[in-house]
Amino acid sequence: MKTPYMTETGIFFHLFCGDAERGFLISTAALRLLGRRLGFVMDYMNLYLAHEALIHALARDMAERQADPVIYLEAEHFPVTAVGA
Repeated sequence: MKTPYMTETGIFFHLFCGDAERGFLISTAALRLLGRRLGFVMDYMNLYLAHEALIHALARDMAERQADPVIYLEAEHFPVTAVGA
């Protein structure tokens, strides 16, 4: 699996979903939202790493429903119940 990296709009990462490697981009807005919910103050990459399990679970779920070459994860994809209020 390739190493996640920062882009202008968020963090791009790859996951194996089924038998194929898929690309995902989580927006900086989504990362800020996740950080605020738990009171984390850190850079985007560390926010991604702190929430990696949740982000990957959502990404795999979305990959089952979308055939797009790159799946974009935005703040509204992370309901409050996913990480607490």
